[in-house]
Amino acid sequence: MSWLLAAPLILPFVTAVIAFFVKDGTAGRWCSVLGSLLTLFATIALMMTVRRSATC
Repeated sequence: MSWLLAAPLILPFVTAVIAFFVKDGTAGRWCSVLGSLLTLFATIALMMTVRRSATC
């Protein structure tokens, strides 16, 4: 679970760095879209894990 906790924080920064170094406009946009989707999926996975392990 520790990687799920860190992923929504780390993925946007990694995506920004990769998009910065990609000089092609179209490739940079797709890199940003892919990074946003990965962050969304990581956040949903974290939310589902927390909800599944809730004791209430």
